[in-house]
Amino acid sequence: HNWHHILIYSCFLLFIVSDLAVARDVLFPGSSAWACAFAFAAQASLFAGHPVSNVVEQRMHLMLVILSMTSAVLAVRCSWPGGGWAWTGGLYCIALQGANFLVMGVWLDSFQDKDGKRIWGPDSDFHKHVMKAHMALVVAGLALGIVFIWRLSVTHQSSQPRQPLPQSDEIDTDSKEFPPSVFGSEWGITREA
Repeated sequence: HNWHHILIYSCFLLFIVSDLAVARDVLFPGSSAWACAFAFAAQASLFAGHPVSNVVEQRMHLMLVILSMTSAVLAVRCSWPGGGWAWTGGLYCIALQGANFLVMGVWLDSFQDKDGKRIWGPDSDFHKHVMKAHMALVVAGLALGIVFIWRLSVTHQSSQPRQPLPQSDEIDTDSKEFPPSVFGSEWGITREA
């Protein structure tokens, strides 16, 4: 059981080593994103096969599997051009995984049996506790989502220079480029001739 836990997280050593190798031009750019994707996919596979003691713990492991696979897909997307946005999505999934770990560790360890002895997870009324586990993940997701959206908004606003909209007499109608303030110009969209 302990080796299972060690293997879940040791795959991330491959990511760390590959990221250092990319920084020193030993590996090609993007290989660390692929190593990160492998680590998350391995983590998802190992969480899927992790032994559980009750249905609540099983459901929380399923949540971790879904978040790990989503992180793996986003890490692969980071290796392609224009995939910088995927890092933000991946960080969100990682933060949500951390929230799930906290909820699982603190909450599942807080149950007691009929004699008052502490036990891991509930011994009855599973449906109610599975529902609470999902509610805890959704609340954590909403709270983290608000923080991430606010942070992205602040970052985006501070990185964008404020330019006044061009007046109609200032726009060069013969140009194939849109004015910088027109939506879509950041992707290199040009007018047809």
